[in-house]
Parts: sequence; structure tokens; C-alpha cells
Amino acid sequence: MNPIPHKLRTSLNDDAFYHKCCLTGKVSKPGVKIDWHHAWKYAGKQLNAEWNIFPIWDKMHNFYGLKEAVHNSKETENFIKYIALLRADVRKLCIEYPKKDWVQEFNYLHRVYEREFYSERYSSISKDFRTLWSISLSKE
Repeated sequence: MNPIPHKLRTSLNDDAFYHKCCLTGKVSKPGVKIDWHHAWKYAGKQLNAEWNIFPIWDKMHNFYGLKEAVHNSKETENFIKYIALLRADVRKLCIEYPKKDWVQEFNYLHRVYEREFYSERYSSISKDFRTLWSISLSKE
């Protein structure tokens, strides 16, 4: 696990998006710990890029007292990877990290999550991410 570089960490700290869980909407406060998680790894290392880091509430104890985290499922992990690729420029990824087939990864995740992303289940976060995409698309 690589630490997030100081410059990037400072940038993320200044962004309000990174102080609220992107899955549940929980805001960072005493008793609610928000961890920053990397969606993708390349060559065994986490990619330290803003598009690849997500704030996720680390729910330490559930109702029954068992350790449980929101991000401890394959479905959530893949969904975060899908959102990361939506935030990233896949063309640049193909150039910077050529050994992974980013287009294939995106196409697979898109088929799996396209309908679900706009469903009622993810309606609260899809609004936040649609705003992010519209901002990033307007820059191009």
C-alpha cells in the first residue's frame, strides 16, 4: 500500500467531495470515519490519481457487533472501479498504463452497472457523479 503523496492529499482535503462517503452520503464527523480508498492498482501499486481515490465510510461495527465495512464486497469494489473509469480519461490510461486493457475493463463494467447505476438504489450518488462528469466533460 502506497501512501497518497502530500500534494495530492492536500488537494483532496480541500475538496468537500472527499469528506462525505460516496456510497452512503455519511459526512465525516466524530464517530463516522471516512477512509480514502483506491479503486485500481497497476503493477501491484495503487494508482495515486484523483479519479482513482474514493471517500468511503468505514463502518466499524454493525447492529450485531460484527466488524463490517461498506466496501467489503466484490460488488461494491467493482462498482467503484466502474465509477473511477467514468471519472478517468481512458485514452490517457491506455498510454500511461499499457499492460492493462482499460477499454475491455470499462466495457465489462459498463455492461454490468449501466442500468443499475441509474436505478433507485444508487440515485443519491449518481446525482453527485453526474455533476462531476458534466464538469469534466465541459473541460474537454
